[in-house]
Amino acid sequence: MYSYRPWLDDEYAFRGRDAIVGSWLDDPDDPEGWDAHYEPYAVDGDRAVAVGWSRYAAAGDEPQRTFHNGYLLRFAPDGRCTEFREFYMEEGR
Repeated sequence: MYSYRPWLDDEYAFRGRDAIVGSWLDDPDDPEGWDAHYEPYAVDGDRAVAVGWSRYAAAGDEPQRTFHNGYLLRFAPDGRCTEFREFYMEEGR
C-alpha cells in the first residue's frame, strides 16, 4: 500500500504494484526537474521512518519548490516494502 495523502481518505491510497505504478504515471515528474535526499531516521523490527527533502526546479509559472518529507514504512519478511505512507510539507508555507 502506498499512500501520499494519508490525512485525507483512501482516494490517495493505492494497493498493489500495478495501482501504485499507475498512480505515478498519471502525473509524472520530469526526470531532469527534481533532486532529492532521504535517509533512515528510525528502524524497529519491520517498521522504519525515513526523512529528507525533494526539490523541484522552476517550470513554467511555478517557482523552485522544496518539500520536507517523512515516510512511514513497513516491510515483509522477504524485505519488500508492504506499506509506504508519505507526509510532506512545502518549505516557506
